Amino acid sequence: MAVDEEAERRLLYEWQPHLETRSFEVKSPSDCGYNCIGWAAGDDTKIWSPAVGIGGRLLGGYYWPKCAPMLPTVAAVEAAFECDGYVRTNVGDIDVETGVQKIAIFGYDRMGLVTHAARQCASGRWTSKMGEQADIEHSLRDVEGGIFGEVRSVMRKDPNKQPTPDEQSSSLILVQRRSRG
Repeated sequence: MAVDEEAERRLLYEWQPHLETRSFEVKSPSDCGYNCIGWAAGDDTKIWSPAVGIGGRLLGGYYWPKCAPMLPTVAAVEAAFECDGYVRTNVGDIDVETGVQKIAIFGYDRMGLVTHAARQCASGRWTSKMGEQADIEHSLRDVEGGIFGEVRSVMRKDPNKQPTPDEQSSSLILVQRRSRG
């Protein structure tokens, strides 16, 4: 499907005016069938969100890993990715490494609320699903600002490496602590 980049950019600028001064490339047309967290996880079929209703049950139409707390926080999104083998790394660890998958989680420091997630491309640039709008390719910091806040966490997954016992046990402890409250 051809992408009308000019139309997609207009939608993005209306939604997030700060993007007008940023450099990015539109990669897909708007689509409300998935979101940035799902996209960062490599899933363009579901909206990943810990959206809960009365009684704490996940609302219909959303997906959230059972191993992660149902909270809209950076820590809960980290736990969701830890369930898939990602481990936290230094926020400055954004260089490309062959075979290593990296994601960045955005939010606000004061409340720990999650606002966005992005996935690193093989080129070293990053890809983001922008709300219901297009997927874009950008430098990591080019989407900071507006409702996105800033990069709060970077995680990595090396499919050829098993987590060390320390990494594995600390991830399990973190998931258990987060799920208790």
